[in-house]
Amino acid sequence: MSSWNTWHDHPRMVTSPYVDWWLMQHMLGSGPQPMQMVPALARMDEFHALHDSADSLVALGSDPATFAPGTAGEWPVFPVSQSAANPDYLASLQGATGWFPDQGTYPIITKDTLVAGVIDVDIGLGHRRFRSADGSSRVLASWQQGTPWKGGPPHLPFGAQLMQNDINALLACHSSGDLTRPLDQEGFNRAAGLVDNDRPDSLRGLAGRTAHGTHVMGLVAGADPVEQASFSEKVQLLVVNLPPATAYGEGGAFLDYYLVYAMRWIVEMHARITRASGLANTPPLLMNISFGKQAGAKDERQVFVKEAQRLSEADKILGQAKFNAILPAGNDNLSRVHSRFEVQPDGGEQTLDWRVSPDDGTSNFVEIWVEKLLNPGTTSAPVQLDVVPPGATPGTFKQATSGQITELHNGLGRIYCDAVPPIDGKSVRFRYLICLAPDLFAKGGKVGAAAGKWQIRVRNADVIAHTVRASVQTDQATLPGQSNARQSYFDDNAYQMFEDTGRAADTFAYFSGADAAPDLDTGPLVQRRGTLNSYAANRFVATIGGHRQSDGRPAPYSASGVGQAVHSNGRGGPTVTFPSDDGAAHFGILSDGASDGSAVAMQGTSFSCACATRWVIENWLAGRFDPQSDSPDLCTFLKEGPLQVPRPDKWWDAPVGREKVGRGRVAWQPARPVERL
Repeated sequence: MSSWNTWHDHPRMVTSPYVDWWLMQHMLGSGPQPMQMVPALARMDEFHALHDSADSLVALGSDPATFAPGTAGEWPVFPVSQSAANPDYLASLQGATGWFPDQGTYPIITKDTLVAGVIDVDIGLGHRRFRSADGSSRVLASWQQGTPWKGGPPHLPFGAQLMQNDINALLACHSSGDLTRPLDQEGFNRAAGLVDNDRPDSLRGLAGRTAHGTHVMGLVAGADPVEQASFSEKVQLLVVNLPPATAYGEGGAFLDYYLVYAMRWIVEMHARITRASGLANTPPLLMNISFGKQAGAKDERQVFVKEAQRLSEADKILGQAKFNAILPAGNDNLSRVHSRFEVQPDGGEQTLDWRVSPDDGTSNFVEIWVEKLLNPGTTSAPVQLDVVPPGATPGTFKQATSGQITELHNGLGRIYCDAVPPIDGKSVRFRYLICLAPDLFAKGGKVGAAAGKWQIRVRNADVIAHTVRASVQTDQATLPGQSNARQSYFDDNAYQMFEDTGRAADTFAYFSGADAAPDLDTGPLVQRRGTLNSYAANRFVATIGGHRQSDGRPAPYSASGVGQAVHSNGRGGPTVTFPSDDGAAHFGILSDGASDGSAVAMQGTSFSCACATRWVIENWLAGRFDPQSDSPDLCTFLKEGPLQVPRPDKWWDAPVGREKVGRGRVAWQPARPVERL
């Protein structure tokens, strides 16, 4: 028999199962304790009007819940580095300042300015391509979320904030007082909190050769301040440097909260700058968020997407800038992390093999969603679950109710069952979250959850058939210097990993000619379809996949949709694709490196996403599209891209399914001239 106990009610410390599991593993158990827990932001005052009352916009952690036994009534929490946390933040919320002070040193912009918001990690604020011809910064404001607080602005919940005048002062200090002179980059990065070698949980990307956020921002808005002066003068930046990955949790659960803070900060900072500039009409705002994760509802039933939905309404309700967010499709197409199948009524069963790698120092997670929308108030899960450890005997299926859990012996595993509603509360979808402790604990000598082949058995307890979707959650290390985060995956002999030529099999096989690309994604259990970034699989954002510029071949790693929207706010594929590779022999695309003036090539849909953002900016400069206008909207305009940009003659041109490329492929990327000897 498998050694799970019976399903039972459990007084969770927080609503999110990921957070509850994290607390048990890291705060209350014997595992490492890398972060201090601080209260989440209860409300953001400027957004009260979204739902007519202050009480309707609850904390980022969703519903009020207890934080720990005996402390009822606290709001949910997420981990923030002790050095970055504002110890008096809740007290400042109750004062006069609120989320943003009414009076502040806000920079001034003109009516013909476009503001590009970039949320990423390791963004080099001092690079010449992010400055004007006189050497001053084009960054209007920047929030370094993982930087030590050091008594910073009392309204800031964590990290440090630099306004444009602060950045210019630092640039002058590290350029001998002349902003046009060469910059002492190391000194500037340390002073700005972008690099910190004194703490094990600090960011160090800008001390190396490549930096993800700098590469992204170079594509979004990098420009020679002299040769492209018109661009530099009209395109300004709002930047959020996210904390290091150690702050996100093994499954990236806490990334949602950091991103929500970042999005609200950009929207509200943009509004304050507009107000301080005395502008009657709000200048356009574009937001590039080259981040994501795999498992999730892939609709508005998760924290990030709920906030995107709220912000998509903010311009009409509050008169602020229209919410235009562009996100990557994701790079998980070949990772064997998605399964979608149907279980027949009255006891139909399906077994899914789940491989957990040995020497894995992180927890492993699988989310299982029942696709059918059920009536509010439904408490009994329509499907039942049995998870069988390696070498164990299958157990019996038992009925689970929303809010219940079952646990593996010695606390090495837990399964949560929840009926999850959207914002409007008009339906529920059932989710199981399977959590396994690490196979290898970093300290303490504790025996972990066994590596090997686990079996996930699903049984339909309902009188109708149900479609079930299973996704392996993103896996990453959470301790500084830890490298043994090994992605688990679904194992299915029918899954075709390679083409006959020996190269990795994509969703489709691509050959010359006008015939449609043959479908390779025919496995009954494990599919590439459905691997879209869970943040981007919704209609509230634009979703960008990647292709190869030389011949138009879709990038095999670029995630695929399911072909049709499963729910009304879902997305069946990316909006369009932009280049993510130059060619078969040229890895990635060129943009800014970690050092000012350097150029490096990086690969992935993060960078095709940035190309799409830049393409929209270029069209705004040319007077062909206004992101602040309602007609057409951003997604509609992006879908017209494949028709507006001529396809090169050398492209392979057979039709490709929309689940892989959306409306089509846009053969455009920003020019990045490189001087050669």
